[in-house]
Amino acid sequence: MELFDNHKEQFYNLIYKSNSRPLTAIDEGYKLIKDIAHYYYVDGKMNDRYSELLSLLRMLEISSLRYRNILEFHYELNPFVKPYGSILDYVIWHGRKCLINMENFEGRVDLYRWGFEGLCRVGSLKIKETCDNLGIKCDMLVIIPNQSGDKIISSEINYHAFNIIEYGSKRYLVDITLAQFFCSLDNHPGRLGVAEEEGPYVGFYMMKLPRGQEIARTLFTTGYIELDDEVFKTYMDAFTLSRRNGLYYEEGGVLLPYTVEQYYDFIESGDNQLNHEPLHCLGLQKRPLKNPNLTIFDQLSRL
Repeated sequence: MELFDNHKEQFYNLIYKSNSRPLTAIDEGYKLIKDIAHYYYVDGKMNDRYSELLSLLRMLEISSLRYRNILEFHYELNPFVKPYGSILDYVIWHGRKCLINMENFEGRVDLYRWGFEGLCRVGSLKIKETCDNLGIKCDMLVIIPNQSGDKIISSEINYHAFNIIEYGSKRYLVDITLAQFFCSLDNHPGRLGVAEEEGPYVGFYMMKLPRGQEIARTLFTTGYIELDDEVFKTYMDAFTLSRRNGLYYEEGGVLLPYTVEQYYDFIESGDNQLNHEPLHCLGLQKRPLKNPNLTIFDQLSRL
């Protein structure tokens, strides 16, 4: 009990420290939770006292990281004025307008402040419906299914829907709800390896991958980007990386093993990560790392 009280006190001190030195405090908080997690791993699971410490870590995340999009941009949308650009601009405008109207919002909005959390399916269906009405070829696609047979990933993200549009002899990737994966609270690299947590979300990895920031910024503003192999692989790599917890790398997993062709198989042929990577290495991490100092981010910096 004395050890537990000491750990609680350390977290309270870090929460206080976050008022003046937020980035230092959160770095120390992630290191602390990973260093001490083994004390609370009993009979093959994390105990209730660890859950209390994890709640304090979440408080530290909120006080240190706030709620914001990690990729700053500004793009004003007026739901009452149709765009003067191409027909694709109209399709995107109409899809976003429908999502904003679901929130009973009236007036101009800066999309930097909108995440559209949990609305990927609704948004993608609206994009497809609009394209169908205009005679434009459009597919709605779904990635990262959360189960294969009797194997189910424990994760807050069950799937994500987006679109591919064919127009004017070109193909475009469309995603009007990608911003939901860029919240600062979910994208600190220190999350990787924390027991009973998932690693950083899609946004963190998209920011680290070559062309990732460019692709994300284009989707946040224009809403679509011309599709080629590099764009598709970058987009899919970010989701693949975000699906893993620290155990994958502790056990020697390869950083980016999949080709563009395999990713299309993931979407079109029912294949997925669960057929290639161990279940316990995906989603919520069920036990502490043997090496709490494990990191993969030096590998990401060399991509």
